[in-house]
Amino acid sequence: MTGLYEHFVAFGVDNAGLERLMRLAQSFMMILTSYPAFLQYLTSYTPHLATLATLSSTSSHLNLVRRWLRTFRFFDTFSRSVSLYMSQEKALDTWLSAHAATCLGIFGMLETITVLDLCRIEGLEVFGYKEALGINLEAQRFWFMGLLLSACSTLVKLVRLSAYKPVPATGDGYGTSAEKDGKTVEERLREERKRRKDEKKAHSKKMKDEVTTLSFRFAADVMDLVIPATALGWVTQNWGRASIIMFLTSVLTGTEVWWKVGKKLQTT
Repeated sequence: MTGLYEHFVAFGVDNAGLERLMRLAQSFMMILTSYPAFLQYLTSYTPHLATLATLSSTSSHLNLVRRWLRTFRFFDTFSRSVSLYMSQEKALDTWLSAHAATCLGIFGMLETITVLDLCRIEGLEVFGYKEALGINLEAQRFWFMGLLLSACSTLVKLVRLSAYKPVPATGDGYGTSAEKDGKTVEERLREERKRRKDEKKAHSKKMKDEVTTLSFRFAADVMDLVIPATALGWVTQNWGRASIIMFLTSVLTGTEVWWKVGKKLQTT
């Protein structure tokens, strides 16, 4: 069995896991910047403006590093959307997921083409810093639509799972002869009952894990909608609230990555 230390190391070296850890740290610094009283409660001294400026600058740098980690991820997102569009069976959730992946891919692409401008390195500007900020603001619209469509797709999957729970296969059933393979009918009946019980338990665990994963994903997508909506001015601009939501969704999405890394470790 994999220990906690090995699991955490695997999570930390995983690109998605590292990005989630940095997002968690960034959101925590945003919370401290937005609510100095909370920082005072943690440190027992009144934070100076220089301290708040340092936290804000560190948060911005973490955001920039996270963008570099996601530089080519939009290619994978576009590839996933094409696969969904080309799939033979297109249910409602398939169409929603395909459109969600397209919007998220465009969002990632717009973030990628402006990352050099946000570094503010003289001579490496592509669009210019001010123009890059405008492009990133437009990117928030695609992020919002991608999150909304993804949440709808996940909700459809959850409804389908709750409404349709297939019974696992039971095999050939009970033996009809008095003896088979040297075993009596009673022995075969006991084995059959045990096999059915194990199959039912495994099936229930699989369903529970799938529902839990989808529930976490749905909650994260719905809560994350507040962040682009705040950036676009569609809701009251309260970055303290947005940073708290960002912290919570970092935990939710990071947990999903943690589970995936754990499964990989168990198969190796």
